[in-house]
Amino acid sequence: GPPLRGQTTTASLTGLYNRRYFHNELRREIARARRTGSVFSVLILDLDDFKSINDRFGHKEGDRLLQQVADTLRRTCRRTDVVARWGGEEFAVLLPDTAAEGAQVTGQRLGEAVLAATGVTMSVGWATSAGETEADLLDKADQRMYEQKRAKALSRKPKTADSGRIGGSRWESNPPGATQAAPRRF
Repeated sequence: GPPLRGQTTTASLTGLYNRRYFHNELRREIARARRTGSVFSVLILDLDDFKSINDRFGHKEGDRLLQQVADTLRRTCRRTDVVARWGGEEFAVLLPDTAAEGAQVTGQRLGEAVLAATGVTMSVGWATSAGETEADLLDKADQRMYEQKRAKALSRKPKTADSGRIGGSRWESNPPGATQAAPRRF
C-alpha cells in the first residue's frame, strides 16, 4: 500500500527509493511469490573505485556521479522494477516476474548503460527467489557482487611489481574544452 504518512520513501540525493521502501516491496514480492508461484529477482549494484573518484574529484563530483548513475538505472529499468539507493555507492533493484537468466541479462545491461553514461564500471550481483527469506536473497546477491568485484581487482593487478600504476581503471576527467552540457565522464 501507500507509505505511511511522515515516512519518506526516497533517498534525497538521487530521488530513488530508499532502503526501507525497498525492504517493504521485497517482502510484498516474497508474499506474492508464495501465493501465486511467481518468480522474481534482486540485483545489488556497486560502483567500482568510488572512493578514489571521491578523493580525486571531491564530494560534489561524487554526488553528481551518483545522480547520473541513479538516472541511468531509472531510465534503463522497467516501470514495474523497484530501483533503490542501497547506501553509499550501492544500489538495489527488485525485478518482479524475472527468472535467473533475465536477472543476469538485466544486470549486465544496467552495468553497460552506467559505463556508457559515466565511464565508470559497476559490480553487479543477482539472486532469484526460490522460497528463500529476504536475508538469504540479499546475501546471495551481495556475495555474487563481491565475487565480481574481487575478480575485477585481481585482473587489474599490475603485471610487474615495479609498475607504479594499477592498470584497468576506466574513468578519467573531462578533457579540456569538453562542453559542460555533456554529462561528466569520470
